Formats: sequence, C-alpha cells, structure tokens
Amino acid sequence: MAEKAKNNYMKFSIILAVVCIALMYNANTSSFTTLVSSVAGEMMQVDMLPTQIGWLISITSLLMIPGVLLSGLLTRVMSMRNIMILGWAIFGLSGAGIYFMHTTMGILVMRAVMGFAIGLSQPSSKAIPSRLYEGNDRNNVMGYISMGGGIISVIISILFGQVGLINWRYTMFFYLAFSVIFIVLALLFIPNLPPEAPARSQTAGKKRPLGIATWAMVFCGFYCFLIGAVIQIKTSTFVQELGLGGSDVAGYVSAANTVGIIICGMFFGRLQQLLGRWLYPLALAISTGAYFVFANGNNVVVLCLSGAVICGFSIGIVMAYNIARVTFTAPRERITTAITIVTLATYIGQVCTTPLLNLVASIWDGSSRTALLFVGAAFGLLTVISVVWILLTRNKKLSAD
Repeated sequence: MAEKAKNNYMKFSIILAVVCIALMYNANTSSFTTLVSSVAGEMMQVDMLPTQIGWLISITSLLMIPGVLLSGLLTRVMSMRNIMILGWAIFGLSGAGIYFMHTTMGILVMRAVMGFAIGLSQPSSKAIPSRLYEGNDRNNVMGYISMGGGIISVIISILFGQVGLINWRYTMFFYLAFSVIFIVLALLFIPNLPPEAPARSQTAGKKRPLGIATWAMVFCGFYCFLIGAVIQIKTSTFVQELGLGGSDVAGYVSAANTVGIIICGMFFGRLQQLLGRWLYPLALAISTGAYFVFANGNNVVVLCLSGAVICGFSIGIVMAYNIARVTFTAPRERITTAITIVTLATYIGQVCTTPLLNLVASIWDGSSRTALLFVGAAFGLLTVISVVWILLTRNKKLSAD
C-alpha cells in the first residue's frame, strides 16, 4: 500500500511539472490569441501591416524548429530537466521583454525567441513520460498531462482576456511569473534523468528505422497543425467580425475551447484502450463537424460549445494520439528521436499556416468564416485518409518493433 501511494505521488508530481510545459505552449498560443486583435489594433497605428497579424501567432513556430533541433543535440550532454529549465528561463525573459517593444519588428522578434524556447523544451517534456512509464500507464499519463495543461489554460485565457481589457502589455509579465513557477516545480519534482546515449541497434550495430507507422504520424502531425492552428489565429478576429465583443469575449471562447481539451484528456487513455486505432478517425470526424458549426456560429454560446468540441478532439485526442502512437511504433531506443521529429513536423505545419491562410484569402476571401470552413473540409479529408489507412494496414505489422 505504501509503495502504491509512493508511485501515485511520483506520477502526480511528474504530471504536475510536465503540465507546465503544456502551459508554456498554451500561454503562447491559445491565450495569446485573445490579445491578437488588441495588439493589432495598437500596432497598426504604428507600423504593422495587415499581412503581419497572423505572424503574431505563427512566428513562434518558425523559431520552434531550430529549438527542436538543438534540443535533440542537447539531450546527449544535458538532462531533460535542465533543458526544460533553460527553455523556461528564455521563455519568461523574452515574454516579459514584449512589454518594452514598441515596434512590430521588436514584438515579432520577442515572439520568435519565445518560440525557440518552446522548441527547446517540448521534446524533453514529451519524452519523459515515455522513459518512465509503459503500456496504458503511458497513455493515461499523456492524457492527464493534456488535461492538466487544459485546466491551467482555461484560467490564463480568461485572465489574459480580462487584463487585456486594461492593457494587453500587462499580460506579458505573466510569462515571467510562469517561468519562475515552473523552474521551482521542475527542481522539486522532475527526476534528473541522465543524458541519453546515441541510440544503436544491439543486433546490427546500426540505428533501426523508425518504421512506416511512425512516419505516418509525422505526416499527420504536420497536417493537423497546419490546419489546426487556424482556430487559434482566427478566434479573436472572428469574434470581432461577428460583433460579439473584444478580448474579454475572445478569452471566454478560448477558455471554452480548452475545456474540451480537459475533458478529452481525462478519457484519452481509456478511449485509446477501448477503440484502438479507430479513435483517430472518430476524433477527426467529430472535429470536422464541429468546425462547420463553429464557422457558421453567430453567438458566444455556439462558439464556446463547438470550439470546446473542436479543441477537445483535434488537440486533446488527435494531437495526443500523434505523440502517444510513436512511443509504441518507434524502436524503444529511438523514442526520443521519433518524438522530436513529430514535434518538428507540427511546428513546420504551424509556420505554414499563415501562408496557407493568405492563399485561401487570395482564392476566396479573407474572412475568418471562409478560413474555418476550409479547415473543416481539410479535417474531413484527413478522416477519409485515416480510415483507408487503417483498412489497408489492419493485417500488417507496421511497428518498428
């Protein structure tokens, strides 16, 4: 009994600490989306161009890429905990630095540095549970991490929205406060695992291939973030286009979106165990329908409910599945590498989101509704692809194991 209590405490401590990395990402994206219209409203009177608004969110993804690459190298000489602490220190200082920036370029540079810090920290935060847990315990921990990050994100989305009504710049100091809290939690709870040795096959003396299933998840990670980031970029402007309010209302919608992540995160492990691979197309199909409802919504209640379903299934299930799946399909000694590649693919997808939106606007129109309808159709396409993939591979062993 004492041993079980100790294990549960250890699991809770790790989840609590790793959740802070989810907080880093969510504070940088979903919470910042509540401020986009306020930031653009101020900076367009100075030097911001309309085409630069989307880059307030997307620019962070561009610098996440070198952050991820550097993280892969650092895991050989630094512990995962220390890499995350370094990332949080950079994140907090650059976030607070935005307060002092009064040009568009200055703000974008600080946002880019924040992205680099996220890229540095994310692979280690996702790899730690895979090194400490096996089987369904690993899925459960992944789900709890998603749920915990979601709970905190609900709070900060509302907080950002309300403080943003006073002055959006004040919210930048929350980033510094978050970084201090995480560093303390990391030092107290996250095990200081030793650096990883370069992975080599014990039989052939060469690295084993990641496998087709792993590369399929890499593609899905890119695709889902390419289209999934649209709701983060467009929520604030969509609320304004509908005449429903400002950053406070956008904060409520973003918070509701995150509630969906919390609920789905709670049941991710059980749903994965019950439905297996069919969980993926089911979550995609539900996301497809919810996007069409969101795009045609005309009041806050509809946006909150449909947004909760979208983010719950497209992030709480689909994104979590992408990471959890590769921890089973990749060779054990290359799990961290597989997670790094999937993470890198998701960031590349986010970088491409703004050019994609510009392309959609050039073909149809630049309204948020059109962009959201396009994303709904794109999720529907991936639903069909995933069903075909499962049917074609149901009798094949695609794992690298």
